[in-house]
Amino acid sequence: MYKIELSDVGSKRETIKKIRKEINQNIGLAKNSSAIEPLNFASYLFGYTCNQKEPVGLIEFFLYDQAFSSYDNAPYSQATDLTKIVPMAQMGHIRSVFLKKNYRRSKLFLLLLATTVKVASQMGAHYMTAGTGIHNTEILHLHKRAGMKFLGQYMVDDSLQQLSLLELDPLLNRANKITDKYLVDIDLKLINSLRNLKFK
Repeated sequence: MYKIELSDVGSKRETIKKIRKEINQNIGLAKNSSAIEPLNFASYLFGYTCNQKEPVGLIEFFLYDQAFSSYDNAPYSQATDLTKIVPMAQMGHIRSVFLKKNYRRSKLFLLLLATTVKVASQMGAHYMTAGTGIHNTEILHLHKRAGMKFLGQYMVDDSLQQLSLLELDPLLNRANKITDKYLVDIDLKLINSLRNLKFK
């Protein structure tokens, strides 16, 4: 049985940094890049198994208007003109997706993604972007399988990244069925509280 927990950075800062360090290595960023730091304005979905105290999965995301004053200030705008898709308040970005090796083909991955779609939609998102290194064929293949559209490329810490786009509305019905099946219960007040977080 799996458990999903929605949270801000809170007491999980060191856990997130450890996961981000591993992700950075996988996508071609420097081990000591500033990108390992958690974001105080992001939402974190942690995935647990019934016999694990530490999370075995994580998705970190935010909406663009939580992180940037305009699309022009987002590094991802190097890839395409995001203003032509939706306003910033309706565009989310998945910064981190992580599962321990033994769980990458498990239902936990699907459950984390479904919960992300549901929570981000409740926050007002209609689309989400995600990026990975241009040579990370495994992740790029996952983006394609998920129905994401490849937009263009951008630079982070001298590393060339591919930006992909996911439309949420067609996925919402299925996401709700999955989260209902696994009894994922996310407090609406918590979602609203996280939505109000902003970059400072």
